[in-house]
Amino acid sequence: YSITLNLISNLNCPSTTITPVIVYPNPTASLNLSTLNNCSLPYNYSGLSSSVPTIGASSITKYNWFLGSSTSSLSSGIHNFPSNGNYSVGLIVTTNHNCSDTVSRTIMVHPLPSLGFSVNAECLNLPLAFNSTSSISTIPSATASIASYTWNYGDNTFGNTLISPPHTYPSAQIYTVSLSATSNMSCVSSISKTVEVFPLPVSDFTISGNPCFGNQTQFTSSNSISSGTIFS
Repeated sequence: YSITLNLISNLNCPSTTITPVIVYPNPTASLNLSTLNNCSLPYNYSGLSSSVPTIGASSITKYNWFLGSSTSSLSSGIHNFPSNGNYSVGLIVTTNHNCSDTVSRTIMVHPLPSLGFSVNAECLNLPLAFNSTSSISTIPSATASIASYTWNYGDNTFGNTLISPPHTYPSAQIYTVSLSATSNMSCVSSISKTVEVFPLPVSDFTISGNPCFGNQTQFTSSNSISSGTIFS
């Protein structure tokens, strides 16, 4: 723009000054947040879609992020929110001419299922009972729930209920049991534990001597067990 200033003195002498003025444009702030599923996982944040017209060779030179209680001056990055809940996210972009724009929004970080289960070691051929102690936080959504469960018993068999039915293993050994759960917001977590199935003792004995009435007969135990000891 050209700004013109016309002056006239008390003696009717005129003077004119013309000065060019550049009005620099404001930027348009735009923030992008992405994650696998809005769960308690790292978020990718980016302000690179912010823009400004090139009038006066304008360009965005500064980014100021407000990520809950944290800040960042990067144009993009990765942020871990400390826990599930509601968070205010804001971005201020500033140009090389100190013109700025602000954008903000509130996001919901949903909880991961909190998983736990207990199981006691048992002998071969006896069913093992798995007791789940799983739960999920109702912050920030009161309707949060665990929608599905998957048990992996470690012997190529699986279950899909909260309360696992008793499970009988085919052989004596140590198995790794995994429980995974998915919430109604598609947040997934898993936990694993080992459980030992004890072998059964092999009972056997031999007889020596003449097993006739009145004769002394000797019985010799040849019992065995693949691991552990036989005590009675």
